[in-house]
Amino acid sequence: MELNSAAITAFKTKYDTEFNKAFELAATNYEKASYVFNSGRVETVTHRWLTGLTGMKEFVGARQVNNVNSKGFSLSNKLWEDTVGIRRVDLERDQYGIYTPLVSRIGQVAKQHRDKLVFEQLSDALASSTRAANVAYDSQAFFGTHTRSNTSYNYTNLATGGSSALAESSLITGIVNLRKRTDDKGNKLAAASAKPLLIIPPDLEFTAQKLLNSSFYPGVAPGASATQSSSNYAAATENILKGAADIVVSPWLKTSTEWYLVLNESPMLKPVIFQLEQDVEIMTWDKFLHRWADFDELTWGVRALYNVGVGLPEAVYGSVGA
Repeated sequence: MELNSAAITAFKTKYDTEFNKAFELAATNYEKASYVFNSGRVETVTHRWLTGLTGMKEFVGARQVNNVNSKGFSLSNKLWEDTVGIRRVDLERDQYGIYTPLVSRIGQVAKQHRDKLVFEQLSDALASSTRAANVAYDSQAFFGTHTRSNTSYNYTNLATGGSSALAESSLITGIVNLRKRTDDKGNKLAAASAKPLLIIPPDLEFTAQKLLNSSFYPGVAPGASATQSSSNYAAATENILKGAADIVVSPWLKTSTEWYLVLNESPMLKPVIFQLEQDVEIMTWDKFLHRWADFDELTWGVRALYNVGVGLPEAVYGSVGA
């Protein structure tokens, strides 16, 4: 095949189309655990809004203005890329299709990269070795006890002792803890009608399913044969946790035992900030060609500008597990 301008345009269009299709179809969960903040074309944003949570109050005398702090949590965007070289001889031999699966895979990975960053941020904030380095807007470790000027509104978002395996009792403790959260003015953050999210690694998926989706737990199923009755089987009891939380399974959590409960009240009340400056974009025409002369290949790739950081510690309860 002669590689004229029209042919090269057609190749790029094919790859762009395959990428966009895979990108759109890729499933993600990052928005369930993060507040997506569009920074505009700004490299670093100071999130002063984190300190400005407030609530309604009686209008007596002058308005009480809640000024946000002059200081705040700063987050700088990072540049990301993924690139593949396409050999000229492959195109000349009509072998362009061998790159199609690779381009599709790049689309899936590019979309799910934000999941990777968000859930790894949760793991880093919880891990004992990196906990002190992940500081919340109140200048205290993101996971742990948070003290406030009004001590009546102190709280902890870390399971007692920093360790509690996912089980009926620990899940109840976590849900109650999260339901009682307030902002630093004492306004409740959780509504009784909204289910929290339980975020878990794949290792805990079926433990979570049993805790939250079974009608009876623990014990034998109702109507089971009498021959099953023994000291090893307790009478089945109704599972009071059925439907108490929604489940999100993330393969990007870094341990097999950690788990989190996250508020599901609004897009803003989340434990992680996903800061977006520029979404994933495909290389322009001139970049597609830029290795043509020296390396006898085309270059197809994508780039993006974004980053993640800790958000509201009030919005999460975490445990490192057993």
